[in-house]
Amino acid sequence: MYIVKRLTADDEKGKRDAAELLYMWWGDWMHPKKELEEFCMHAVVDGGLPQTIIAYDEDGTTPLGMCQFLLSEAWSRPDLSPWLSDVFVREDRRGQGVCRAMMDKVEGYAKELGIHDMYLFTPHVGLYEKWGWEYFDDLIRYRGDQEYKIRLMRRHFDF
Repeated sequence: MYIVKRLTADDEKGKRDAAELLYMWWGDWMHPKKELEEFCMHAVVDGGLPQTIIAYDEDGTTPLGMCQFLLSEAWSRPDLSPWLSDVFVREDRRGQGVCRAMMDKVEGYAKELGIHDMYLFTPHVGLYEKWGWEYFDDLIRYRGDQEYKIRLMRRHFDF
């Protein structure tokens, strides 16, 4: 149905596609496009973390979504690692199994590395729970002096 792959260091097209998807999601709000491209160039490590996962359409030409599997994500919780991050599916492809396909790839890689717990933060309620994630706390974040809370979730693997 979809082609979902972990990017490799020599996959220049995949890294550009990942940066384009992040830019489609964030625009210049979080980071300028050039900074996103630089980040994606270095978010690929063979046999470890970080990893970038990207989903393509059936013929492998159109990027549909991406996520990243990172060592660190939340500054206020350095005690938690690794993190599922930057989960994004193009709006016109949501609800069609793209995110589930990416979750399968991430979870398979986590098991391959012997990782028993992964974390993410999200405003979504009900999305990740259907894939085995559990809410366990609120992550405190700040934008300037303004504090806000976002859901902190864990995915545990028994193997």
